[in-house]
Amino acid sequence: MHDICKNDLELSEDYERLKKKIRELETSEARLRQAAEEALHQSEELYTRLVNAIPDLVIRTDLAGTILFANDYDFQKVAGYSKEDIQGQNMLSFMTPEDQLRAMENTVIMMEGRMGPQEYQMVKKDGDLIHFEVNGDVLRHDDGTPFGMVYVCRNIDDRKQAEKEREKHIAALQQALSEVKVLSGLLPICASCKKIRDDKGYWNQIESYIQNHSEAQFSHGLCPECASKIYPKFFQGKK
Repeated sequence: MHDICKNDLELSEDYERLKKKIRELETSEARLRQAAEEALHQSEELYTRLVNAIPDLVIRTDLAGTILFANDYDFQKVAGYSKEDIQGQNMLSFMTPEDQLRAMENTVIMMEGRMGPQEYQMVKKDGDLIHFEVNGDVLRHDDGTPFGMVYVCRNIDDRKQAEKEREKHIAALQQALSEVKVLSGLLPICASCKKIRDDKGYWNQIESYIQNHSEAQFSHGLCPECASKIYPKFFQGKK
């Protein structure tokens, strides 16, 4: 009987020690979980601060293109849309029809490997177009399975306008150069009749020579001195 009581006491003590150990493990697990949650929260807060500090539009979408996240970029000032306007919408809906097709093709390419920046035209809320340079990448699980996309969109409207103005100026200069013919060097001219001798030795009227070697055009008239000589009746005494 004494042995039985002794065994029961030992079992009871073992049970209490086991319960204590379980409570310690549960407490430790809770602390680890809390520490992990705090670390995750700090990581997410740091990520959000970093992304919001980027001076470009940063969006995250699912594989279908639905916008799940947008940073604090002032998209409303740039394009007229608030953050609430774009979240939950498909990013393709803000592009021109031509760029929608190209963006879908580029998404397929990105699934196979990262690609360089692409330029797209987006439709502003007032209907005007705005140019963005977009860098995109695929978000994947640890096993490599894709689950979404992230895009960094930079407004390049000023740059595109500057390029357009530069091309316009270059075209104007090229047009001007193509129309300019310059007379230079010594011109052999007759001291009496004022004809000019060309490279082949022929003598040409001065107006013909200039017209053939420049863009100048002549309109004929009479100066007062010549008019009075040719038509003395009508121009006598006029100078």
